[in-house]
Amino acid sequence: MDKIYGKIRAAIDKYDMIPENANVAVGVSGGKDSLVLLYCLAKISQYHPRKFTVTAINSVGGKTTETYVYYIKDENDKIEGLF
Repeated sequence: MDKIYGKIRAAIDKYDMIPENANVAVGVSGGKDSLVLLYCLAKISQYHPRKFTVTAINSVGGKTTETYVYYIKDENDKIEGLF
């Protein structure tokens, strides 16, 4: 996952994608790609020099960003095996 974190962090910095105090909305379908993006952005938001928050958006409702992040932590071995 470190490689993915690095690529996302590099893109954020290179293209100045996230301004200070932004709220980044991530469309979450429940698939691997959107869950990994949500997880990585949530982790990056904890240490990035620009402070920002991350919010999961889905059409089903009822699940928060924290719910998805904890789900991914529980499924971490499966996700780590993807990369």
